Amino acid sequence: MATTKKKRPVNYLNNNNLRPQIKLSQERYRGSNQPDKTTASCMTPELVKMLMTLVNRYASRSNWRNYTYLDDMKSEALISLLTGALKYDEKTSPNAFGYLTQFIYHSFLTTLEKEKKVRDIRDDILEENGLDPSYTRQLANDESFLRKREVAFYREELGQEPPVLFNPRRRGRKKKIQVENEKAHEQENPPE
Repeated sequence: MATTKKKRPVNYLNNNNLRPQIKLSQERYRGSNQPDKTTASCMTPELVKMLMTLVNRYASRSNWRNYTYLDDMKSEALISLLTGALKYDEKTSPNAFGYLTQFIYHSFLTTLEKEKKVRDIRDDILEENGLDPSYTRQLANDESFLRKREVAFYREELGQEPPVLFNPRRRGRKKKIQVENEKAHEQENPPE
């Protein structure tokens, strides 16, 4: 019985194809005598296609897939790639793919932070005008309100300190919450 080999998936982009294109674009950039030259204007069309493919494939990952501002994230990432791709130095790192992927990752995070700031400003304006803010803000407000009510119940009804909330993702947070609870308790019940 003949066994068939499984075909390995073909990489959509690899270092062997990427590095020569970056090197060629770097040579075009250094050799250009135009006063208004930009890194994007000196890139080869093949490199630009590779960068666009890299951004699109990275954006299709599950942790970015359903963002409403994904197009903004992709365009910011492409701009950062066009400005930073020719800064790649093969002597420092042989992994051009990883170098460019970090550009995309950081530009996605930057765009996400910008959108969060805009959302927070919008939510503040909506709350000032008596309207409902975004669902994220409503959840945050509900959680803080419920926590305050729980702390008050423990202190007033049970006469004891509430249990300390612990979030294992945030190191040092347990101690900080414990100190905050102690300070709040001292302010409410000053020593005689």
